[in-house]
Amino acid sequence: MAAKAGTLTHMIGCDTEVADEVKNVVGMTGTSMFYCGPVGAGVGVKLINNYLSGCSILAASEALNIGVKMGSDPKLLTDILNVSSG
Repeated sequence: MAAKAGTLTHMIGCDTEVADEVKNVVGMTGTSMFYCGPVGAGVGVKLINNYLSGCSILAASEALNIGVKMGSDPKLLTDILNVSSG
């Protein structure tokens, strides 16, 4: 859906000589493009981004689990976390 909407973020790793050409092609699916270095660098940055995202999801799941075990309503806890520092 994000590709169709043109809102993807691209981390590009390629030779500098073709970077502009690559950006023109991937620009059809997103406007946030970052040149990360040589071939493979974009994948490395994407893996780091996904790792951080996964850690955040894991922490949120654990927080909700602890809250439910303490007797909190999961809907109420989620609503509070979504509008506060959580």
